[in-house]
Amino acid sequence: MKANVVLVRHGESVANARHLFTGVLDVGLTPAGEAECVAAGERLAGIGWTPEVICTSELVRGWR
Repeated sequence: MKANVVLVRHGESVANARHLFTGVLDVGLTPAGEAECVAAGERLAGIGWTPEVICTSELVRGWR
């Protein structure tokens, strides 16, 4: 069985912008982080990728 795996990290968070590590604290994304998410989605859509399974953390920044 062959499978393609695509890993995508969340966009820049408020903590990332301040050079802070938050671990499991649920911090939001910066406007730049939101733009990174849109760009990642557009890039994946542009190559015609359709996921069969999506795994994410429970943190909002991962869902964005």
